[in-house]
Amino acid sequence: MKHILPCGDHYRLVDSNDIAYVKACQNYTKIYFLDKTMVLCSMSLAAILDCLGCSFTLVHKSYAVNLVAIEKCYRRGSITLVNGEEVPVSRRRYQEVIDLWKD
Repeated sequence: MKHILPCGDHYRLVDSNDIAYVKACQNYTKIYFLDKTMVLCSMSLAAILDCLGCSFTLVHKSYAVNLVAIEKCYRRGSITLVNGEEVPVSRRRYQEVIDLWKD
């Protein structure tokens, strides 16, 4: 699904299937794509998650991942994505992430 997101002085058309994960950065959000590129979006993490929909889940207070991009979940509290990136997972959210990933 495609979304129009504000990125500084312009808007960008983004396909949610191309996003690996998003990271909160104060009042902005960094969007990391599967091809390892990054875009800074002038929306909060909560607003981005509302826009992107249910295929994304919060895994840490600052990180949300695309469930279809998860390759491995480690018990030590991290996730490896299909593009090789590693994202931290909080202990409190670990089991929820595993359950969502299985479905």
